[in-house]
Amino acid sequence: MWQGLGLRRDPFAAAADGGLFWETPEREAARSRAAEALGCGRGVVLVGPEGSGRDTLLARIADEALGRGIPVLWVAPSPDFLASAVEAMGAEPPATADEAARVVYEAVLERFVERGAVLVAVEGRPDAGALAELEALAALRVAGQPLALPLWVGDGSAGPPAEIVPVPRPSQEDLRAFLFHRLAAVGGPDLVPLPWIDRIAAHAGGFGDALRLGRQALRALAFGGEVQEANPPAEPVVLDPGSVDEVEELLSALQPEESGP
Repeated sequence: MWQGLGLRRDPFAAAADGGLFWETPEREAARSRAAEALGCGRGVVLVGPEGSGRDTLLARIADEALGRGIPVLWVAPSPDFLASAVEAMGAEPPATADEAARVVYEAVLERFVERGAVLVAVEGRPDAGALAELEALAALRVAGQPLALPLWVGDGSAGPPAEIVPVPRPSQEDLRAFLFHRLAAVGGPDLVPLPWIDRIAAHAGGFGDALRLGRQALRALAFGGEVQEANPPAEPVVLDPGSVDEVEELLSALQPEESGP
């Protein structure tokens, strides 16, 4: 879709990286607060309404931690948190829950010895079982220092002791700036008409909803606009006279009949 519109990449991809990152001052403040808490050896839970971009902010915090040399263990949502953690490490699936706990704890301890506390970033919304496992990991200490620092999205009412970092809901102007930034970053700052941008920003319930509506706008442009083909044919496609006659007959049949006086 976006290739046919002359863009370098999908501007409304859910996973933001590199030039697609865009933050409001309030979200930058939340990111800085989270980074400071992790640097002080405290876990972080991001709280906020749906559409506030908590998952994207969590990904950015984890990516920046990795860039600073902090080991990051990404754990995907799963009914079995420890088994999911083992899978994220690339290890063989454990036969029992006790075996899974041993593998995870040994790996975390090994990374701690090599590089310091491990950031355990949880994708999605951890359930009560996952929060209990996070709490057990966060309680591990060596010489008073935590082996693991949990980072997750929640409401702050459950889970291990952590810094609660609020993530605000974006305003309509925030969403407009967000959409413009995404389009400019991929080479299409003027691709989506301004009234469309305003309509998306007015109706979107948050960042995720704005991305969904932005993708719908691209599909509409690709359908009704002049598509730029990534690999155009060497020769233009020309219909033979017989096919032209058939098309003309079809179009004539689709025209509404003129009513009499």
